[in-house]
Order: sequence, then structure tokens, then C-alpha cells
Amino acid sequence: MKKITKILFYVASLGVNFAYSQNTIYADTVLGVSSEWSVCPNNWSSCKILGAPDVYPNCGDLPGSWSFSATNNSTFPHPREWIEIGYNTQYYVDSINVYQTNHSGLIDTIYFRDAQTGTWNIVFSDTAIFNSSCDVFRLGIPTTLYKVDAVRLAISGNYTSLYPEFDAVALIGSVTSVINEQEASKTVIFPNPSNGQLTIKTEGKGTSTFTIFDVFGNVVLSQKLTQETENILVNISAGVYVSVIENKGEKITNKLIIQ
Repeated sequence: MKKITKILFYVASLGVNFAYSQNTIYADTVLGVSSEWSVCPNNWSSCKILGAPDVYPNCGDLPGSWSFSATNNSTFPHPREWIEIGYNTQYYVDSINVYQTNHSGLIDTIYFRDAQTGTWNIVFSDTAIFNSSCDVFRLGIPTTLYKVDAVRLAISGNYTSLYPEFDAVALIGSVTSVINEQEASKTVIFPNPSNGQLTIKTEGKGTSTFTIFDVFGNVVLSQKLTQETENILVNISAGVYVSVIENKGEKITNKLIIQ
């Protein structure tokens, strides 16, 4: 697996969408898998995670979903499991839905692959909490600044049932960039990286809202911009953030590095 970027932008629920138009796509191919109950195209094989949900909202030990091999699940704690799935259509992604049809809550890390560089970026990482029911894991993030062509799900071994099952993985986003290039050319944030002193130019855009999110989706700064050029001091810890400039429903998203 290629270089993994350990920090990206995880937001559990922002209540807003950063893409101009949203579409949903489902996985087209299995790139790799830790284990599977049977070989494709048989029941409970890895290829059952492809395409739109065809089991959910039905729940239980049902043959149309991917499940792990019996050998790997014969001991406790179980080995960690993972699956990598590819998408023929490449999207700038702002949401992912994972349809878990039997014993949910075991996903502890999600990666997106940058279609251009092949880099795997972590977009979610948290402690898995086992749930005996089925569920849809829904994750919203600031729209990726790169097109996504693959997803890797990493799954905790901390469960008692032998049969966690996964039906489908949906990506929601847009084939076009979240950044309107003409408007982006009129908007400049510098320096970047910065020691906290920023100059923001929003030529001809009128009153805008400038917001900075940390890696957990918390708003660390939000203020109005009323001048075409404004100097602001950002008093936050060094790290990687997401900045969003919003004006009349349009949003320009950038990665912001504070040193």
C-alpha cells in the first residue's frame, strides 16, 4: 500500500454540504480483502459489497453481503479485517455511507485514495463500538480536495459474533471540483503555511463568511469578511485545518496549514 497520510478532515456531522451538486456512486470492484467467507461470486464473498444495497434494510445473517472467513473468526479477539474497493467514477467526496447488515459498529478507520497520486488518506479514525443490530454508518466530511477512486475500510476484531456483514459502500459528491475556478481565482488566502497571520482577498464578492475547521470538524474560527482585503490573526494550535469561504451559497474550500 502506498504512503498513508495520517491526518485529513473528519467531520461527524456539519449540517452542510460543501459540493455544489451531489450524486451517489457505489463500488465497482474489489481491490483487495483480508478474508472472505467464500470466493466470488458466491454468497458472503467480498464482491457482495459491490453495487447498490440489495440486502439492507433487511438485517441478519443474509447471503447477499460480505462476511469474513470462518477460520479467521474462530478465535477471540479476532484478527483485524479490511477491504479495499474501487470506483470507476471518480468523485470529489463529501459523504460516505456504509451499509452494515449484521452486527454493526466495527469500522474504526476509513481511508480514501487520491485518484491522481495513489495516496491513501485517513478520513475517519475512532474506537469501534460493537452493536448487535444492523446500521448505516454515515460520515460527512468537508469535500475532498482530490478525486477519490477507492475506499479502504479497516475493521476492529473486538466483537463476539462470528458474522459481521457489509452490503454496500456509497460515496456522495460531485464529478466537478467544489471550487469554482473563476471565483477561486479571485479569492486568495496567504501565506499558507502561516504562523497565524492571514491575508484574505475576496475580490468583488461582498460580505463573506470565513470559517476554519479542525481535523475533528470543530469550528475553531468563524467571522464575517466585509472588505475585499482583510488581515486576520488566527490564534490556534499548529496543525492542518480546512478553511471555507462562503458567499451567497457558494463555498471555496482549502487546506490551511498553521505552523
